[in-house]
Amino acid sequence: MVKTLRKVMALAALAITTGAANAQEKPQIPNSDFESWATVSDTNHAPDNWNSFETGGGSMSEGFFKNFFVVQAVDRSEEVRPGSTGKYSAVIWARNAIIATAQGNLTLGRVIGGSATATDKANHNQSITSDAQFSQKLGALPKAIVAWVKFVPKAIVEDAPYARISATVHDSYDYIEYGTAETSAEDTENASHVVAHAEQNFRPATDDDGKYQWQRLEIPFSTENCTATDPAYIIVNLATNSIPGKGTPDDSLYIDDIELIYDDIQEPEPNYSEMLADSYTGVLTVAINGDKVPSTQEVINITKKEDGTIDLSLNNFKFVSDVSETGEFSYMFVGNILVTDITPTSEDGKQINISKEQNIIITEGTEPEGVQWLGPMLSQNGGIPVKINGTAEDKDLNLGIDIEFEMMPGLSMQIHVDFTTDTENAIATVRPATTYGYKVYTLSGTCVASGAGKANLTSLPKGIYIVENNGVRTKVLNK
Repeated sequence: MVKTLRKVMALAALAITTGAANAQEKPQIPNSDFESWATVSDTNHAPDNWNSFETGGGSMSEGFFKNFFVVQAVDRSEEVRPGSTGKYSAVIWARNAIIATAQGNLTLGRVIGGSATATDKANHNQSITSDAQFSQKLGALPKAIVAWVKFVPKAIVEDAPYARISATVHDSYDYIEYGTAETSAEDTENASHVVAHAEQNFRPATDDDGKYQWQRLEIPFSTENCTATDPAYIIVNLATNSIPGKGTPDDSLYIDDIELIYDDIQEPEPNYSEMLADSYTGVLTVAINGDKVPSTQEVINITKKEDGTIDLSLNNFKFVSDVSETGEFSYMFVGNILVTDITPTSEDGKQINISKEQNIIITEGTEPEGVQWLGPMLSQNGGIPVKINGTAEDKDLNLGIDIEFEMMPGLSMQIHVDFTTDTENAIATVRPATTYGYKVYTLSGTCVASGAGKANLTSLPKGIYIVENNGVRTKVLNK
């Protein structure tokens, strides 16, 4: 009885706060800073004015499935965003629901579970306008919503690496926030009650050491294709994954200080990654400790991501280490260079700036086979510092890459790479694409076999041979 009375009093206090907020010109969401947890009980661990699975409804909240659906997946956390004057944030997490991952879910509405299939439209969040516990009155149209979030995935799922926040301003209707855009578009009656909508899928933010960090999201509301005009209610939803059923159990999402913005906001930066090509073929010129070596023709690949960032890769990176009297090149094989989460920028909307400093692990290349790759060996003691800086415009890319290896204490190798698609003006002797091959010698120096690819000694008598593969010679025992 005491717990029930305490919850009623807390809800009444929130109702008073809500009423005061709605009387303001710029109303805010009560307990959007997640400092109030007065209604927490053994059966409901959500922050005041918010809801998760423990207060969920639908057929999954009853009978056999109740033990899998009506469970705790939210809690109070003392990990707050940078600069916060508060003490708490909210944290939600994903669970193993046997047949799929049940993503963490926090909403101003009610979590409705109507199907064991995660993507079924019977599973959704809904404003129940007749119940103050499962709806939030508003009364004004904000221009944006700000939220502080910290996404800590247990593991990155490549086809679904994003957490999600969405907010919908709607009229006096029990609006449904579906898990997928396709389902939302199909329900035209539901969509007709939308005044404005904001959403963002986001990756985890990390520092240079890979530690997960807080990030501030500012998401504008859009009224495009919205026909309703009365901003009576708002529903805000946060999830540990943007796709129902995806993610990994124990993925966590921390949430703090949500704010509605009513003043003019800056237009978001265009997605400049879309102006880049998927790959660029050009001339690669390398300088080792300031000394240039002959150039090669290489390909730089660009991977575009949903959040507007890109990953840049130079695979099977090598440079000329020696040139024989007959003009044959020998190579030093470095490995795969991958720089991630680069944010392209532009000052004029035409020339795209690409810049990033990052510690990376250089991985072993795949072509040619049977060679020793330098990068992975030198990456064993931690990341290798890499700096990239360049510009792209139309189909052209000009890029500088700086890599510094510490070969041993006091001895380093500085590699500077210039890449350009302007092959006509590249001042270098370009070596065409190499057909990698091998030669096999006896210990006396007689060449007894040669060919393309990996050395094959099966037809030779047993003994010790010297195998030359792309300028690298090794002794091999043929048993």
